[in-house]
Amino acid sequence: MMQCYIIYSRKSIDSHALEVGPGSVVLLQDVADGKTIAGLLKNVAIDAHVFIAKWVSIHGVSYRSGMFLVVAVNGDGQPVFSRIKHILVVEGKSCFVLEQWRTVDFERHIYAFCVERDKSTITQVLNAHCLLDYYPLSIKQSYTPANQQQYLVMRSKPWY
Repeated sequence: MMQCYIIYSRKSIDSHALEVGPGSVVLLQDVADGKTIAGLLKNVAIDAHVFIAKWVSIHGVSYRSGMFLVVAVNGDGQPVFSRIKHILVVEGKSCFVLEQWRTVDFERHIYAFCVERDKSTITQVLNAHCLLDYYPLSIKQSYTPANQQQYLVMRSKPWY
């Protein structure tokens, strides 16, 4: 029905590509790691105004701060995960400010990756259209009180 509506209304399919939730306009220099972010963003000065959104929806997939994304694959074929710190909207395009986490191990009996926050946090900026896997992940805690590990469950491995 949506396709019929789009064709009938003569709107572009991309007209529904990006939905931006509520947020605030701030100076980039006032954001934590603002200098690093400005250095990673192209054509954006440290004194520029940026919109920090609470959430964005790209082609129907919602992203929120605190969710995890697969940003790379290491030499062992294990995914490299990063947590979304901020969602920036600059000049009508969304990008994620990420902090990299460390993949500890793959737990085969629960089919999940055990992750932990990396001591040397690396800040990254990634354009939403450059994702290795578009599906965001939520972190899960073990139900066993003795086990304080945190896990990420992937639906698929798109790099295979």
